[in-house]
Amino acid sequence: MLFKTRPEDFRVEEELTVRIQRRGPYALYRVLKRNLTTLEAHSRLAQALGVSPSRITLPALKDRKAVTVQYASVRLEEPPRQLEMPGLSALLVGFLPRHLRPGDIASNRFAITLRAIPPEVEGSLAEGIASLERYGVPNYFDRQRFGSYVPGEGFPGKKILQRDAEGALRMYLTVASPVDRTLYREFKALAKELWGRWDELLRRAPERSNLRSVLTYLKDHPDDYRRALNLVTPRLLTLYLSAYQSWLWNRLAGRFLRARLEAH
Repeated sequence: MLFKTRPEDFRVEEELTVRIQRRGPYALYRVLKRNLTTLEAHSRLAQALGVSPSRITLPALKDRKAVTVQYASVRLEEPPRQLEMPGLSALLVGFLPRHLRPGDIASNRFAITLRAIPPEVEGSLAEGIASLERYGVPNYFDRQRFGSYVPGEGFPGKKILQRDAEGALRMYLTVASPVDRTLYREFKALAKELWGRWDELLRRAPERSNLRSVLTYLKDHPDDYRRALNLVTPRLLTLYLSAYQSWLWNRLAGRFLRARLEAH
């Protein structure tokens, strides 16, 4: 049995509770993406609209290998009706008095396609689907949520909560993420070798990147890791915390299910 062999095999659509208005300061877009991470979609949407990514809010993460519909808010005086670009389209559906928030998403609707189902499991699969309809399923987070995890080091979100600002910054500046371009990967490898030599790292940091803001501050305040951490893009800090929170949820959900199974 095959699952997610192509993006169209996993479809997700957000359902909102927020009241959409005919006019307002924040434009609301219905964003359709295919085979893109939410961060990639965020960046492309900002580029297409000609605004800084900080002016756009997509309140939830969605799978990369999927076709997903999610909503974005942006403060813009004359928002275009529709945008089309590779892997992404956006349609203006109305306006809001404020940015979208995670609590504005009431639910997610899924459509999942399974392929090459062996005949011998068709019966049990039907029984399993009936059981899901009756009892539901634990909401485990998949491994895509844990891209910030560093083997041997853990989660930067945990270090933030433990007030280990230097540890969290070290992860940010020296550990490459799966979506980093070659230029960033090379710089982060260099930062691992030259940790603490902020002048030199600033000279060699990629232009027009948040890395430079952090390094500029560290150059003048070499031991003030806490305030330097606060200069990291807020969206990324939120993702760090969300990843660790999701990992904790998986652990607690697993303990709960084991306890229920052992009781029966």
